[in-house]
Amino acid sequence: MHLPTVSGHKPLSKSSLEVPTTLASSVIEAVTNPTSEEFSAYWVIGNWSECSTTCGMGAIWRTVHCSTGSDNNCNRTKKPVPARRCYIRPCSAWRVGNWTRCSKNCGGGVKIRDVQCIDTRDRRHLRPFHCQSVLHKPPTSLACNSKQCMDWYMSAWGECSKACDEGEQERLVMCPEHGRCDGMFRMNSTRMCNVQPCTKWMKGSWGRCTVRCGGGVQRRLVKCVNTVTGQAEEDSSRCDHEPWPENTQKCNLQECNTSEQGRIRTLSKGVYMAEVMHSVYSGGHTSKRGLNFLFWIWDNRVVNASNLALLGTCQRERTLSSLG
Repeated sequence: MHLPTVSGHKPLSKSSLEVPTTLASSVIEAVTNPTSEEFSAYWVIGNWSECSTTCGMGAIWRTVHCSTGSDNNCNRTKKPVPARRCYIRPCSAWRVGNWTRCSKNCGGGVKIRDVQCIDTRDRRHLRPFHCQSVLHKPPTSLACNSKQCMDWYMSAWGECSKACDEGEQERLVMCPEHGRCDGMFRMNSTRMCNVQPCTKWMKGSWGRCTVRCGGGVQRRLVKCVNTVTGQAEEDSSRCDHEPWPENTQKCNLQECNTSEQGRIRTLSKGVYMAEVMHSVYSGGHTSKRGLNFLFWIWDNRVVNASNLALLGTCQRERTLSSLG
């Protein structure tokens, strides 16, 4: 008898079609031939084939025919199914993404990529063990740019864009060879400069000294002025970036002369030294000579001033009157 075959599958052996004397009810379905009560027909079932695919959804087949050789003699309503679906495992593969940029330009960096296990049919993600049973997982990281780094070149700073109120300076920063310098150590090419406000101290002229001799004081006007507007600043602290100029100074520090002929110096409280010039006539010529003497003043009176007697009467009066 000719055995039916399933395309792409192994043919059933003859032994698989042999029907034993006693058949199990799950294998053979016996029916009564409607044309003859004495003749019984039954379905003969072959072995299942292998799954049509090694992964994903496939199918398996088996032969099913009536023992009489004509399916019309068997009960069609009880005919076993000749095929059914099979599923061994998902069709999986590693999906590999693109490499990222190397983490460093030089000196040894790392680049990475995404590696996912997916179903090749519906592109859904699978757990890694579905792919590891077929292929080893591709690497997700790789060493790169192992060459030694070079130093950055930096020029001198250029001129500041503004004289005050926060200007900016620029300089050239470049790598001697493209891609051979570490970007983490690149210096800034711009910086702030002249951050001080546009103000300065404006100084007026010195005023008149408070005394003509003996040490006095002069004063002048000092104010903080905006150099852009020319107006005085209400907050003088905006000129703190410059040293504050003094608005007072001492003046006329020389000692005061008592007369044309001499002067008096204070040695201590109530004690004075008189330096008096007096004229001397000799040999037809007049010359000036200096005379120094000490005296005290007590209760507004000159004490121990006998030296004054050496002076002429007129000159002595002028000297004593200068003490009053």
